[in-house]
Amino acid sequence: MDGMIPTDTFLVNRFLLLSLAALAGVLLISADLASAGVEPRRPSDCPDGLDCPPSEHASDNAEPPSSVAAGIARTRKMGPDSCAAPFKRAVEPGGEGKPATSKCVLDQDIVLNETLELSSFTTLDCQGHKVSPTRAGTNLSWPDGRSAPEAAIFLDGAKGVNIRNCVIDGFDFGIFAINSKVSADVRSNTVALEALRNRITKNAISSRFEPVSLLAFDNTEVKDNTLTLNNLGGIGIDIRHDSDLNQIISNNITGNLSAAGAVMVPGPAGPSNPIANASTIAAFIGQTSGPDPTLLSAIVGGSLYQMTIANGSEPDESFPEDNLFEGNSIAYPLIRAEGVFFGMSERTSIRNNAINHVTRGIRAGSIFGSGAMGIRQFPGMCSLNAGRLCLGNSDCGIAGFDNTSQGNCTLPPRQNVTWRARNATVEYNVIIDVFDPIGAAVLSNAIGTSGENAVFRGNTIRGAVIGISIVGPYALETTTATRNNISNATVGLFMQKSFNNVASPSFGANISLNDFTNYTIALQTSNDYNLTSELSVDGKGNYWGLSCPGFDPALVRFQNGNVNPFIADSHPYGVPVSGTPESSLPPPCQ
Repeated sequence: MDGMIPTDTFLVNRFLLLSLAALAGVLLISADLASAGVEPRRPSDCPDGLDCPPSEHASDNAEPPSSVAAGIARTRKMGPDSCAAPFKRAVEPGGEGKPATSKCVLDQDIVLNETLELSSFTTLDCQGHKVSPTRAGTNLSWPDGRSAPEAAIFLDGAKGVNIRNCVIDGFDFGIFAINSKVSADVRSNTVALEALRNRITKNAISSRFEPVSLLAFDNTEVKDNTLTLNNLGGIGIDIRHDSDLNQIISNNITGNLSAAGAVMVPGPAGPSNPIANASTIAAFIGQTSGPDPTLLSAIVGGSLYQMTIANGSEPDESFPEDNLFEGNSIAYPLIRAEGVFFGMSERTSIRNNAINHVTRGIRAGSIFGSGAMGIRQFPGMCSLNAGRLCLGNSDCGIAGFDNTSQGNCTLPPRQNVTWRARNATVEYNVIIDVFDPIGAAVLSNAIGTSGENAVFRGNTIRGAVIGISIVGPYALETTTATRNNISNATVGLFMQKSFNNVASPSFGANISLNDFTNYTIALQTSNDYNLTSELSVDGKGNYWGLSCPGFDPALVRFQNGNVNPFIADSHPYGVPVSGTPESSLPPPCQ
């Protein structure tokens, strides 16, 4: 829960009865969950929306939400047994030892005039019906230029939520979720994780800025959805700020990029909610990206939520960990944008995805060195309100929200950081047609890393400016690239010695058993690249589309076009090997 404000402590006050299909088929009762850190509800507890008799739900009898300053609509709260009209409560039969559960269902299309805020263990089933805002967004001015409401669904600290079969269309943000962390005990208990998992499944969500946002939000399955991003600068699915254990599976992510401009969270643009106009990404998984601020200030339902990140100089457990991105499809039919960016994350797995017509396919990120990239500004506080974080004075007087000034922003000294993606696995993805018509060629790669200990394995690349790019000290020393099949790339493999003025002292990457074919330049390096580099590992090199002797040093070039003599592949193959089992590998060229 690092940096989440308000910092309400989340307690699951609900008696859970679940069936565990194990060898003995025993029932998991609340005592089992209590041992994993989940507390059963005391009889006297009845928070709004949590397992109470219907008459005890405040939201059942609430008046329609009133507007606050600048016409910001308040949220409409819904609980597992408390469904706001026109949603209706229905009972879902149990089976195989599981109890019956209640859910909120739709039987008609609806127009929202306030964001739906779902409490823990709420199931929302739209049954294929459409959810629209009262007003679609037209520009970036706040609030009049934004959709009303800005977000369709809001989750704050929620666990065990199910959102399914909804057509969410016309909002700036589809599902905006924050502040749900699982404890260390729950992380190690697969039964408790399953019981507390949020699920976003089989929805069609089309948004201007972000269809799905998870900020410091753990243990969520986003599966079988169609996610459409409509503005340049937006993100299809945004997983950042210490979001762990999320599973993004079998979604279709696309972009109809008809307009430019997006903000990162609901609320006015400012130092802690910057405007992006170009850096569009289908999926972002990471603590932050290079230009993004260390503080995000969101306004949802008339309340301010500030989200910051730990100010450690090295990656640690406060970074996004153990997220899975699997079996998804990414394509931009018209204007190209980026596929997957896993920036400053730990143990991210990206596998079996299909990515087409993009500027970049999959890349790992890092922030270190000199200048803006490696020196970060962490939040200060407003002089008249120690609870208000800020990156600039406008965060202490948010136009349209603050009735009085919170003072001036006092900032701590800027801090050097060495942040990077670590221990990622990128495997068995198919990446086709990678080209950036306006960006630097070195950035237009199908797979790229400036992170540490990345493994690129079994990927298929067809058509790219650069097939695989390995940039800077951490990547050149630790990357493994094996069994990849790269064809029709202008440059098969690119290696850069320095990144942000930090140079690699040596080459230690393992690049072996890849197939590079139909390229113009087999391997290109930065002009300063003078590291002795052997591309054969344990006597096993790569296939370069040539019969034996199998490797042509004249096709290894600096960016200036001259031949680079520092790189060799001493044991190349004269036939393709990326798909050949180890036991059937032919002898390399002599």
